[in-house]
Amino acid sequence: MATRKAKWFVRRPSDNAMLGRNGKWYTMFAGVEDIKFYSSSGRAHKYGLENKPGTAFAVYPDDVVDVVGNIHTPNGTCKPTYFGQQSSPTITAIKATIENMDCVDSSDLQAVVDFIGDFNQPLAAVQTLLRVVTPRNIEAVQNIRAYARMKLRAMRCRLDGQIQAALNYEGCCDEIYARLPDEYKW
Repeated sequence: MATRKAKWFVRRPSDNAMLGRNGKWYTMFAGVEDIKFYSSSGRAHKYGLENKPGTAFAVYPDDVVDVVGNIHTPNGTCKPTYFGQQSSPTITAIKATIENMDCVDSSDLQAVVDFIGDFNQPLAAVQTLLRVVTPRNIEAVQNIRAYARMKLRAMRCRLDGQIQAALNYEGCCDEIYARLPDEYKW
């Protein structure tokens, strides 16, 4: 039976940061290609952690690592690599917000807009939220961001007493929602 060759990345316990290819420590990357990988656990400990406290995590050929360092296996399980019982509060909050964007406040909507980032480059958000980058998922994330922006504008218009403008933005939200695939609707 052939062995599966793993790649290794490191995480330090003080702030749960991972080492990037540029030698700096991050809790989240723009893309997984920015994570520094090593060919062995020993090299990861020696050169990545410089023999200081921390952990090296194995990523096998069939696994997918996301931009926050979670490892997703082919059977659909996710192996969080955070120390202790922590999870990524940002990702957890973003996913909860996306589950029903009609029942959240403006700060949650702004968090979605900020997290997804540039409308034309949502790949990191797609990898983190949906795990698989496909044209359909990219379009879904772009539409989710557009919905959040329009909903946020509608809320602000209502607060300013601009009811007609708010109704126009809400109409845009309805159009965007109609374009979403069923599995992304709330």
